[in-house]
Amino acid sequence: MPGIDVLGWVEPNDLPARFEAAQTAIVPWLDTPSNRARHSAKVLELMKAGLPIVAYAVGELVPTVGDAGVLVEPGDDTAFSRAVVALLSDSELALRLGAMARERILDRFTWEHLCTFASEAYRQPGRRQAASENLVTIWRGPMQPGRRLRTSWLPRWALVLAWMMLVFWLSAQSSLPSLTDRFGDIQSFAGHVIEYAVLTLLLKWALDGSQPAADASTVGHAGRWAFVIVVAYGITDELHQRFVPGRHMDPFDLLTDAGAAFAALWIVGVARGRRARALPEDEGSPVDRSEQA
Repeated sequence: MPGIDVLGWVEPNDLPARFEAAQTAIVPWLDTPSNRARHSAKVLELMKAGLPIVAYAVGELVPTVGDAGVLVEPGDDTAFSRAVVALLSDSELALRLGAMARERILDRFTWEHLCTFASEAYRQPGRRQAASENLVTIWRGPMQPGRRLRTSWLPRWALVLAWMMLVFWLSAQSSLPSLTDRFGDIQSFAGHVIEYAVLTLLLKWALDGSQPAADASTVGHAGRWAFVIVVAYGITDELHQRFVPGRHMDPFDLLTDAGAAFAALWIVGVARGRRARALPEDEGSPVDRSEQA
């Protein structure tokens, strides 16, 4: 099409130069449920680059763009095209809106602003839930916990149940193949450690995926509940072996199972702690992080 260059994929390092050469940023999001719940970091990048935004008034684009661009009623294609032509033909207006867009980012979307907003809101207990929801809205758009649970919890819990069934099947066998009689006890010990360490990690993974991302009060609960469930399952497994010919209850096996669960959670906690300490302190705005990524 004359007058239009289709660039295709643009390397991230080349984006700042493309933004600088542009006069207007067009965000033609349609009015759909997914777009109403969407918040794109790319829009923040465009505004930080000093580009005026032409977009439909959909979801989080309204409070993000504000008066630093042109928001058109969703579905009004004629008004949308007129807005684009107006900014392309009036460089003074485009520069003025672009400067307002960059100023809006620096005033509202820096780390300092977000931390100040959070600290002020959390000083008032009655506003803590609202503060959490607003911060999540800034980063990811309105939360949809129900939708997330429907799409993430099922495969996780399916793996947990599959592993539990495998452990149950193994404990229902009168005897299992052994490498040698000499190493039979070591093989049994290693089998219990692997079975229950993996079960603990799968349970924690499933429990992590079964809670809303914005619910900060549940942080750390997944590990404790995973340990409790694993110990309870270990008890039922030992009771079940009373009815299997050639098998019997063994308190040492239960202690091994609990120890494996505790060790798995401890290793995960240490690994996460080291990773958190290794992360560099972030400076600047959220948009700076997205550009580096």
